[in-house]
Amino acid sequence: MNTLVKKIRSESGLTLLEIIVALFVFSIILTAVSPFIKVQVDSYILGLHAKFALQTVRIGMERMMSEIREARGATSSDINTASATRFYFLNTDGEWIDISYGTFTADGNTSWCVLFRVGGGSTRMPLIYNVSDCKFTYLDSAGSETTNRSDIRIVRIEITVQDPDTGNTFPIANQVAPQNFRS
Repeated sequence: MNTLVKKIRSESGLTLLEIIVALFVFSIILTAVSPFIKVQVDSYILGLHAKFALQTVRIGMERMMSEIREARGATSSDINTASATRFYFLNTDGEWIDISYGTFTADGNTSWCVLFRVGGGSTRMPLIYNVSDCKFTYLDSAGSETTNRSDIRIVRIEITVQDPDTGNTFPIANQVAPQNFRS
């Protein structure tokens, strides 16, 4: 029994004071490092927001380009409207496709580009949310801007989305040449 007591007393360990001092030093180091960690976390979150916004607009842009690519022809009877905020045309299946920009919510607070089909019982189908700007530009065979519907050969689409959480804006632009428009 005597040897057990001697063995317990001879083992070294940390005192309560040593533990408190170590925790105090660790908390000072953590306090000094925490702003750097916060900056990294905030940057990561902003990157996620940007990635989500751009991914959403790219998907919507691809859908719009796919629909425009299938436009039936560049005639007055095939293109109803070709304005800066609306492209309303007949596709190769004989369906009217209306791609337009506007506010289409019950509360009126959110704007987005909307792709919807007119006829066949279809309704407006939201394509891209949080759009702060959307512009269609029409180019002729020489690459010059045109307002004449029968001269349209290329449709340029410019979209700017705004992240509702951060307020940052992300522009994206592309152009598409409908396959049935004559050069």
